[in-house]
Amino acid sequence: MDENQYLTEHVKGAVEALLFVSDKPISVDQIRESLQTVDPETIQQAIRSLQQEYSQRSAGLSIEEIAGGYQMVTRPAHAATIRNFFKTRHKEKLS
Repeated sequence: MDENQYLTEHVKGAVEALLFVSDKPISVDQIRESLQTVDPETIQQAIRSLQQEYSQRSAGLSIEEIAGGYQMVTRPAHAATIRNFFKTRHKEKLS
């Protein structure tokens, strides 16, 4: 793996981690503030690459553009499964 590929993979991993921990959409500028030395185009490229990877493997998650930022969300196809999971957890807490 050459240095450029390493940087791209590192940026993708960092962007993915930031999107995972954020409970609301985050902008490219906010991501750039965290990564400091990475230009906005590289961040956009990382986001597009992650979106494509998630789509190609029919992942349970996707990265969506929302309110001028990006957010990691569950796919609508899994809504019923997620609802059932939380219903079951709620019942267990009541017991």
